[in-house]
Amino acid sequence: MTADDLAIVDIGGGHKTAATVKTRPAAMLYFRTMFGLNGRQIFILLMLVVFLFAASKYVPPYFTAFQFNDFIRQEVKFAASSRKTTDRLRQDVLQKAKEMGVPIEARDIHITRKGPSFTFELEYRFPIDWRIYHHELVFHALETGEIFENASN
Repeated sequence: MTADDLAIVDIGGGHKTAATVKTRPAAMLYFRTMFGLNGRQIFILLMLVVFLFAASKYVPPYFTAFQFNDFIRQEVKFAASSRKTTDRLRQDVLQKAKEMGVPIEARDIHITRKGPSFTFELEYRFPIDWRIYHHELVFHALETGEIFENASN
């Protein structure tokens, strides 16, 4: 035991005693004093960074899909009052998808007519690239509305 391992410790009541102190490696002391954080705090900070990174990858597609599905809902709902045919509706949805960066093509849009009503169905995917893992978010839009029969007038 060396003099560096001994320290004067206050044990209360004004009494002091000599005690041995366990020393830590220099790298551990440097790391702790450099950031002022212990291992648990560093782990929580790293988990927060991973969560924020994941949110930056997943939130924008969900937000875009919400806006795009709302656009589809409005277009289908007011197709008859704005005198749109199914072809015009398909063109408008494709144009809006291109503006918003939604990866769809004309063949992805399925419109089924039943008399004066129709069903608009669309399934589209957003790719998520984590560099080490590739994932796709799948979104589905299904709306029913009425169509204007004589839109050429």
